[in-house]
Amino acid sequence: MAKNQQKEKSSNRNIIRWIIIILIILLAVYLFGRGGFGNGGSRGSNTGDTNTTQITGEQAGMDTIDIRVNEDSIYWNNESITNEELENRLADLEEGTSITLIDDNAILSTYETVQDALEQHSIQATETIQE
Repeated sequence: MAKNQQKEKSSNRNIIRWIIIILIILLAVYLFGRGGFGNGGSRGSNTGDTNTTQITGEQAGMDTIDIRVNEDSIYWNNESITNEELENRLADLEEGTSITLIDDNAILSTYETVQDALEQHSIQATETIQE
């Protein structure tokens, strides 16, 4: 009878061990999927068609530059600028600040002028449409 009790205790311990192991594995998979281990593998990664490159310049401390094209006007962080000013500002940028190119009812030729300027300076921007 003592052997049966020992077998039952041993069997119960093995079951408890397996349950704990399975719970640990499930917790690890859950945390990995939520980004609990580092970046979580896929969360926050840029896998869409949007191109993003980080660039910075004289605007120390600024994380993002918004270049908005409204009809035939170009705005640099809501400041109206000319094509020449755009070229100069893009030439002065260094790595580190992100650029967002916003289509705000832009005229195609003006929008393409800004895209060409970005391309000329090897700058990729996140492109969005303002509604």
